[in-house]
Amino acid sequence: MARAVDARQAVRGVAPGLKDAYAAGLFTEFMEQRAPGHTVLDDKIYRKGMLDFKRDIAAAMAQLDWLNDPLALDRREALKSFDIACDALIVFAERHAARARELAAQETHPQRRAELEKIAEVCGRVPAHAPRDFHEALQSYWFCHLAVITELNGWDSFNPGHLDQHLWPFYRRGLANGTLTQESARELLECFFIKFNNHPAPSKVGVTAAESGTYTDFANINLGGLLRDGSDGSNELSHVLLDIVEEMHLLQPSTNIQLSRKSPDVFLKHTLRVVSQGYGFPSIFNADAVVQEQLRQGKNPR
Repeated sequence: MARAVDARQAVRGVAPGLKDAYAAGLFTEFMEQRAPGHTVLDDKIYRKGMLDFKRDIAAAMAQLDWLNDPLALDRREALKSFDIACDALIVFAERHAARARELAAQETHPQRRAELEKIAEVCGRVPAHAPRDFHEALQSYWFCHLAVITELNGWDSFNPGHLDQHLWPFYRRGLANGTLTQESARELLECFFIKFNNHPAPSKVGVTAAESGTYTDFANINLGGLLRDGSDGSNELSHVLLDIVEEMHLLQPSTNIQLSRKSPDVFLKHTLRVVSQGYGFPSIFNADAVVQEQLRQGKNPR
């Protein structure tokens, strides 16, 4: 009880719903201080939806060895929690789809009504299913991002990773089949950046508030670098994202460039042109050195 009272006092001045969440113990002291941070989401969500993950979870539960594995019960409980999280994310997206449909029904301006109907369509599909196009891929990531930072304190960084590489197949396919243009892709990415800059998270309390104040919650996008086969990882989308960084220069998301001997000069020059504006980003890292460090630790590049 004392813990709940302290939590409620710690969040005076914030929304009543958050106060209730703290008082109910939804956020633990550990989560108030720091989330499990410096985490990069890989490309699984672009290949699978939550329903696919639920099937994987069910298969893993069916393979538990109840006779020989003393941790079978713990594994089952963990898997059940994963399944619940998938369901929660599907419901979360469906609520957005329902609200978009409500707003579309009330909207009198044809263009805005069409936008809301598109939002409803996208949110009604992802992240329950794997994304099919550029818009759905961005929205699928964003729901996953919200699922993490809404429950946890994002102080220690939850990131989309190599966004240019993850989105490249959707971008290239959209341009080829006419469902996407460079302008529409750029607009979606600019909206994506704005969402990052305004992204929600539990109010900072305790040591988090004392030490972090109002600084960024550290969402970072990687650009360039290398592909799994060791070839250059930059592409046309890397340059689009660099243009957006230069144009918008928002506090979040921060960006970093991974340069390699394989990186073309045009990518290096574009990077330096953005850096020369004096925004303090993107930061630059040596991708070749990172690979060598990982190899020395026994990692396999494949």
